[in-house]
Amino acid sequence: TGLITGLATGTTRITGTVNGLSGTVSLVVGGTLHRESVRSSTTWAKIDGPHVVDGTIAVGDPASVVLTIEPGTIVIMRPDAGFHFGAAGPGRLVIPGGAAVDFRPPNAGLRWGEMVFEGRGESVLRNVTLTGCGGSFPVATTCIRLRGSSGAAQPRLLVDSLTINDSEGSGIVLEGRVPFAPNSRALMISGTLGPGVVMSAAAAGSFPTDSRVFGDRINEVQLTSDTIATSTTLRRYLFTWHVTGRIWVEGQEQPTLTIEPGARLLFDRDAGLTIGKNSPGRLVAGVTGGDYVLLGAFSLGNPWTGLQFMGQSAGSSVTKAVILDCSGGIENIPGCVAIWGDGSSAGAAPVLSEVIIQRAEQVAIGIGKGGGFGVGSKGLRILDTKGTVMLMFPSAIPTIPRGDYTGNQFDAVAVFGDVIATSATWPAIGIPYSLSTLHVEGPDQPVVTLSPGVTVQFRQGSEVRIGRLAPGGLRALGTPDSVVTFKGELLRGEAGFWNGIEIGPLASSSTLFDYTIIDDAGSDNGTIQAAIKLAVDLGGMIRNTTIRRSARCGIARLPGPTWVTDFTAPALRNLFIDNAGPDQCGP
Repeated sequence: TGLITGLATGTTRITGTVNGLSGTVSLVVGGTLHRESVRSSTTWAKIDGPHVVDGTIAVGDPASVVLTIEPGTIVIMRPDAGFHFGAAGPGRLVIPGGAAVDFRPPNAGLRWGEMVFEGRGESVLRNVTLTGCGGSFPVATTCIRLRGSSGAAQPRLLVDSLTINDSEGSGIVLEGRVPFAPNSRALMISGTLGPGVVMSAAAAGSFPTDSRVFGDRINEVQLTSDTIATSTTLRRYLFTWHVTGRIWVEGQEQPTLTIEPGARLLFDRDAGLTIGKNSPGRLVAGVTGGDYVLLGAFSLGNPWTGLQFMGQSAGSSVTKAVILDCSGGIENIPGCVAIWGDGSSAGAAPVLSEVIIQRAEQVAIGIGKGGGFGVGSKGLRILDTKGTVMLMFPSAIPTIPRGDYTGNQFDAVAVFGDVIATSATWPAIGIPYSLSTLHVEGPDQPVVTLSPGVTVQFRQGSEVRIGRLAPGGLRALGTPDSVVTFKGELLRGEAGFWNGIEIGPLASSSTLFDYTIIDDAGSDNGTIQAAIKLAVDLGGMIRNTTIRRSARCGIARLPGPTWVTDFTAPALRNLFIDNAGPDQCGP
């Protein structure tokens, strides 16, 4: 055993003698040892190999330097050896392709350092293998690092059949917004203990095609927080896109972030996607008929903030996607999917089609005033939410698509208290709308229509007010098989839980309650206690209606008008059950 060190190239002989016995061996010492900086363009020829690198070789000069390595060359990297291109002026590495060029340590188990590229110029690595790079624990770093700068002198790296094996750090780190060079392809990374690649979200669209990151402790490409200001596509790969911070999609070029079917994005805590906040931008995730896109938390117990569609996100869509383990609520509108309005009449309206939202922390979907679901939304599934299915202003209710919204802690759409000043139709979606107030009135004479099967439930002390201060109407259009229900929020009925319904003096003549149920109303609000209070006689506008468990009257006709309609008349087929007072009160 022992160590033989070659000092110069050539042929030599070693003779050993022990106890009168001799043996001779001839040794050919070949290759080239590199310790000095490269200050002028040069080529490392295969015939002069193997090339041995000792220490960090700086490559660069103000006059610009290119280090070319011939195909088929073997480069032996001693422990902690490496390259620094561009440190003393422009410097590039060009490996043109052909027979493989192999960078490796002198012995298995040893580790060498990294290749650093900075400054202007494009380096090319074709048919190259890097083994054992990235330094050693506890100072393991990366195999290839591109250093970005605030100026225009950004390094570029074109990779074509680049393989990185067995790194104790990461494979490649692109700092700043440095992208891969155009036409990069076939990057293969395996056996790294850190992420395969770390890069800015803004550069993610440059990731080499036909690439794989596999067999690593973390099979991922990390995307750091940034603004995507030019259209970018996150392709489907076998690895996971790991988003470590918030990504904004917006800019003067009106960028689109496209997420291919089958792509996987996992987010750190407080990371997420915000679309079109300060300038136009849109998200297009998945396609009809494609594989599901996965958007989820990187680690259980650390929910991400979800998707925020802001006022300038027109044209956004999410199709065939699974959204898991998010918290939402980074701004004023909570929700794994937060859809913003402009506070008045128009806002974000992304199309959500065949989307599954599961294990939301508080609210699955939150919609601000003026926002809503885009035309074409369908097939939503929301389950296992640790809170409310949806939270929204009333203006968004008509846009809710059919879906499956059961299996959550609170199977309801929570509605912000607001005056409804424009006409709207509320669809039946299989779960109740939960309100504190429902006021319908305004200069445009709004009418709210409740479709067959709608259930509206009220928080304690809540009320419905129609046409008290301005014209307005309410049409609750049930059918014998699909009634409209008004009730308290409690699962078990409690008389007088909520105030009830007031039909004011300016109520529209179109107001109608047909095949409805009104439960648990008539609380004491300082006026007449009744499930329905009427300040105007609109004829038989309450019919086929059941009023149960009112804390006092079923229907109260208020003083003022001359009353003709008797709502207890058999022809109207109204039922009064378990009310504390008369079926009908007043004049």
